[in-house]
Amino acid sequence: MEPLEDRMSEKAAKSDHNASGGAATVTGKLLAIPLHLLPSVNVEEIGPLARSIARRGLLEPIRVLRRGTSFIVVDGLRRVAAYRWLIQTAPTVLHAQRWSSIDGILVEERN
Repeated sequence: MEPLEDRMSEKAAKSDHNASGGAATVTGKLLAIPLHLLPSVNVEEIGPLARSIARRGLLEPIRVLRRGTSFIVVDGLRRVAAYRWLIQTAPTVLHAQRWSSIDGILVEERN
């Protein structure tokens, strides 16, 4: 997956709510985020979503807040879990590398 830092989201002006209930503003910066920088989530029944992503690709990037060298997922924890599931079930290391990062839009927390 190629880094997508220079692409702008069509939803750049849209606001969201972060996991803590506060508001967040989309900066419009789209990133290819390595999965090891995102928190792990135990999500059941992720197989159908993962298979859909494998067939059709990621239709909606996740949204994240940057915290130092890692990220907090604002929207898309199930998609992150689906990528991890795809890595674990990949037939080869080469296939697993395809799912090692996920498209994410960087958002900024509003006070």
